Amino acid sequence: MATTTNYSWTTPDDTDLVKDGASAIRTLGSSADTTVKNLNPGTTAGDVDYYTSSTAKARIAIGTAGQVLTVNSGATAPEWATPSSGALTLLKKETFSAVSSVSIGSDASPLFSSTYDNYYINFIGTTSSNTGLFFRLRANTTDASTNYSRQQIEAVNATTYISSATSQTSGYFGSVRTDRSANDLYLYSPFLATQTIGFVNANGGAGDAIAIQNSRHTDTTSYNGITVLPGGGTITGTLLIYGYGQ
Repeated sequence: MATTTNYSWTTPDDTDLVKDGASAIRTLGSSADTTVKNLNPGTTAGDVDYYTSSTAKARIAIGTAGQVLTVNSGATAPEWATPSSGALTLLKKETFSAVSSVSIGSDASPLFSSTYDNYYINFIGTTSSNTGLFFRLRANTTDASTNYSRQQIEAVNATTYISSATSQTSGYFGSVRTDRSANDLYLYSPFLATQTIGFVNANGGAGDAIAIQNSRHTDTTSYNGITVLPGGGTITGTLLIYGYGQ
């Protein structure tokens, strides 16, 4: 029997009898069906097909949330992998409205862990009255409310202020306004049983205020969460929390 050039499908010879036509068509159709399926091996939503040779394909199932498609160590096939922790990885997006505080993380659902060394926390939102924004580190469901210190440089309009404080009940996370505020908090090694260092870049507060601040929590405790709270009233907005640096 004759065969096709690329996929070797069986076809009738020129000398075959007409009475064998139906059988030949079924054989050819079956071969075509098998080949087409091999070229489309996916079976489930999210599958990714790839070539294993010039003519053969395989499938890999969809990965999990947060994974990226990369190449395996042998450079022979694609695979799903968790991004390198040296890059920012979004761990939590928390949206809230008119609350007196926001607490994220516990033993049952930790925010900070050994997976990441450091964390970047972004707050964008408003407050019921212009005030300061603060944070407290959490061990399970208990907030640490002692031993925070800070050194701050703040510019309000054309005036610059320098201040410091020790033995505070919370760490400084900038200022918030009734119209709009954007604050960045970097926490270094909060999960380790050592002092936690923080750095704040804040845009908010009275007038056109910009603040840069270094903070330290001197307790040598392992923390797995954080509470964010205003100096008074309520806050509305979004917290984005990223892990990085392992």
